[in-house]
Amino acid sequence: MLVPNCRTDESYNEKYLNAEDARFLKGYDWAVENALNLLNNTSAYEELEQLLDPNKAIVNLDKEDIVRSALADWLEGERDMLITSMIDHMDEKEYEAIKASVDAK
Repeated sequence: MLVPNCRTDESYNEKYLNAEDARFLKGYDWAVENALNLLNNTSAYEELEQLLDPNKAIVNLDKEDIVRSALADWLEGERDMLITSMIDHMDEKEYEAIKASVDAK
C-alpha cells in the first residue's frame, strides 16, 4: 500500500487531525523547514559548500559525515534561536517563577 498524500487525500487528510495532533504536525513541519534551510546557507559550512558545488571535486572526505555534521550543527543553532525567542517573548513574572523553580532543584 502506498502512503497517501495527506495534503490532498479524501480520507487521510491533515485537516481531519485533532487539535493536539495538528499542533504536533506544525512542529514537525517547522523542523523540516528549518532543516531544509541549511541548503540555502551552505556557505556557513565550507566542506558542505564544496560538497554541493558541481565544479569542485571532493577527495578523501566522508560525504555522509559532512552532511550529518552540518545538519546537526545547523539544527542545534535553530533550536537555540527558538528557545531564545520563546524566552524573550515570555512574560517576565512567568520566566522568573519558572527559573526560580528550576534553579532551586
